[in-house]
This record gives sequence, C-alpha cells and structure tokens, in this order.
Amino acid sequence: MPRLTVQSHKLIKATPEQGWAVVRDFCAPWHPAIERMAAERGVRGGLVRRFEVSGEETIYRERLTYFSDSERVMAYRHLDGIAGVDHYDARVVIAPAAEGASVTMRADFFAPAPRAQEIAEGTQVIFDTGTKAIAAQAATASPWSLAETSPATVPIQIVEIDSLPRLALSTAGGSGDTLCLFLHGIGGNRTNWDQQLAAVAGHCPVAALDLRGYGDSSLGAAQSTVDDYCADILRVMDVRGRNG
Repeated sequence: MPRLTVQSHKLIKATPEQGWAVVRDFCAPWHPAIERMAAERGVRGGLVRRFEVSGEETIYRERLTYFSDSERVMAYRHLDGIAGVDHYDARVVIAPAAEGASVTMRADFFAPAPRAQEIAEGTQVIFDTGTKAIAAQAATASPWSLAETSPATVPIQIVEIDSLPRLALSTAGGSGDTLCLFLHGIGGNRTNWDQQLAAVAGHCPVAALDLRGYGDSSLGAAQSTVDDYCADILRVMDVRGRNG
C-alpha cells in the first residue's frame, strides 16, 4: 500500500499572528469548501470536528492530535469520510517569513492504488484552496497573541541541572510535596508548557523539562533511549528533593 504526501505552501502578506488567528480554532469553518461544522468529543475525550462539504452528502470527522499556540501548529487525523484511506494525518503550520508569513498544509496517508492518487488529487485541491483562503482572511484578521488566553502571569525561574547531560527546567509555584512535571513531545521544548505552568502554579510546584537534546538541555554521550529520558526525570526528582 503506497504512502503519499500532499503539501501546499503559500507566502502571505500578513503577520504570523494574523494567519494563526484564522485557523487556530479547530472547529471554525474558515475553509470555503465547508458548509457546516460542529465540535464533538471522541471516545477518549479528544476534540473532534464533524463537517460537511458543499455539494457532497458525505460527513467527515477529524480528531485534533497536536496543538501549539506558541509554535502556531495544528495537527489532526482523519476518522471518517474519505473512502479507502488509511492513516491519514495532516497539519497546518503558520511560520514567520521574510515579508510576512508562510502557510503550509501537509497530509501523509496510505491508500491502495489507484485510489491513492484520487485522494492525493482531492487533497491537493482542498489544500490549495485552503492556503489561498488563509492568505485572504489573514490580511484583515486581528492579530492573535498568547496574551489573549494566557492565565495571570507568574514568575518562571530557569534552573539548570549542571551535570552531563545538562538539563534545563522552567519552574514556578510555591512549596509542596508534589511536583507537577510537564514533558514535551518530539520536536517540542519546555516553553510549550508556559501557559500550563502559569495555570497550575497556584496549586502546587510545577516544572517543565527540556529533555536531553532539546531546547537548552545537552545531548548525552550516546544515542538517547527511553531509559535515558526516565533517568533524567529521576534526576529532576532527586535534585528537587535535595533543594526542598
């Protein structure tokens, strides 16, 4: 079963914040092909958008799989609607560019031939139309910033555990017996959790860790393993215990 990638990339004459303001609501029907859209919750509580496309009777459903306001990235997985597709994952990225911003829509999926090519062609049309719509709407959109939904500002302290590998932490909150530790995913870093740190710091001590090789943490002497990451988490617990 072939794996196909479809991508649409467009430079827009607007700020990244304006572009992100158009698309950041996962359940907003900003795409011109969408006739109706509604929000649902998946079986595990995840956010799902249910929508219909103009001129079609098919009902489509997609589940949000990754969201970052700081990175201006949204990823989602197809659940229902595209016949014959398997493991359809897509994302929208709004990034700074030399003169404005760039919009990228990308999908990776598996499907048997010749259905795979039909899906790729349909996706390309949707993505090309989507990037053009973002460009048009961003030009007049009010810029969105993290401050609009951020909790009250709390002091965040940067701590380094200065042994190999060096680990960097963002910490906040008062004293307590339980530390709430936030861990980022692949390609992330501790700053992904700044809003969560601010929201939880009033209830207990909180910290966000740059895993080894990410952010301001250094790499180890060899290829990182899951056991290495677990050892680093234990180091954080140990240092916090010694420092109260």
